[in-house]
Amino acid sequence: TGTPNQLFDASLKPLSEPYSTMKFLKNGLILAKTKKEYTLLNGEGTILYAGPEPPEDVLLSSFLVFKTGGSFQVKDLSDKIIADRCSMAEAKGNYLLIRRNGATDIFDLRGNLLTDNVTGAILVDTLANGLAIVEKNKITVYEGAQRRMKLKGFVPTHFISAKFLCNTKDSCILYSYFGKKESVFPPVDEVIVLEDASIFLKTSGKVNLLFDREWKPVLPEETKFRQLKNIGAATYAYHTAEGKMVLYNAETDEADSTYRSVTGYFEQERLLVTKGIRFCYIDQHFKPVTSRTFRAAIPFAGDHAAVADQRGWTLIDHNCNSLTYPNYGEIKTLNAQLFKTQKLPLYGLYNT
Repeated sequence: TGTPNQLFDASLKPLSEPYSTMKFLKNGLILAKTKKEYTLLNGEGTILYAGPEPPEDVLLSSFLVFKTGGSFQVKDLSDKIIADRCSMAEAKGNYLLIRRNGATDIFDLRGNLLTDNVTGAILVDTLANGLAIVEKNKITVYEGAQRRMKLKGFVPTHFISAKFLCNTKDSCILYSYFGKKESVFPPVDEVIVLEDASIFLKTSGKVNLLFDREWKPVLPEETKFRQLKNIGAATYAYHTAEGKMVLYNAETDEADSTYRSVTGYFEQERLLVTKGIRFCYIDQHFKPVTSRTFRAAIPFAGDHAAVADQRGWTLIDHNCNSLTYPNYGEIKTLNAQLFKTQKLPLYGLYNT
């Protein structure tokens, strides 16, 4: 609409100059444009790049990827060219992988080349800052930017939290960091690292498995679960094979299957769930905070949330007490101190 866009902090203090357009990238950086110049900013408003061409991607918050014809060019924030005429550039863990001419070059966080012309499998341990290169049944292991050792005798398919997973025809073998056989699972189809760094193994057998980052079991091995979500400290929501949702706290061993779904995550010991067709909030023991239920609601942000019933939306405090008369339009969260609502054609910002 031609209205300037500007970055503000939580107290609405300007952090940047106004720009014609601004958009958040997946890594939290902001790409802005004014006239014919593109500007890349971080969340504090610091300018990381300004130039006539928009970056195609930003990797590890330090490397800019530009499209040049049918290939890519990678530069660091000082405008130094890291790689030219490459067919692929991606970040995995703390490593930059650049592919050209059918092989891959691997760089560390500072843009230093670790090794080049890799044609074998590259396995990145996103939890322990490690990397394993598998070529001709030999494994070269890096820890950060240092090459640590070489292993042989098995061919891993995954490398996570300093352990190797090796799929065979009928099983998956867990090896230690130094190549010692430790456990046997059903073949693993997918490895998923959750928000709390726990490790979810989807297997082709009758069980799925969940471990903490030290490889200690979190859920019983006999549990066949799906749609697993980490919703708080050592707390998970998952669906059983029969489709029932279960909430489970691994520290207290408490479980509950009363609720139909969850929205968001625990915030200040409060979680938004649905019970039947209504919304309510529960505490860390999965008990309702109040007997009230709501037609609509949003998760807590700090000590406050917003709910709606027939008369409209209102803010609530940590104990679900209303703070305002319920006559607002839909309320949404900006941050832990600010909420917004719209009354056409204007928006309003409200503190708690």
